[in-house]
Amino acid sequence: MTNELRFDRKLLEEAIEFAGPEGEGAHRLVYHFLCMLRQAGWNWRNEYLVILYDHESEPDYDEEYATYLDRMASGLPASWPPHSVDDITEEE
Repeated sequence: MTNELRFDRKLLEEAIEFAGPEGEGAHRLVYHFLCMLRQAGWNWRNEYLVILYDHESEPDYDEEYATYLDRMASGLPASWPPHSVDDITEEE
């Protein structure tokens, strides 16, 4: 079964207008994210891959981060980063 996102085209356009530079919401990240979703919908014959990264960590290159995302997807307890700042000691 394919994972898919379905949006009503008119509602998406309204959300883009709301989040856009002249809209009441005026939120750059939300606006550009919604525009990317719209573009993906227009190109409905293409497949897309969504990759979540965190600073230097990407699931293809960081096994701990990949495990974190897998646990999140499975609804299991997870935290990132795996080591908090309090765990790191400075050498003197």
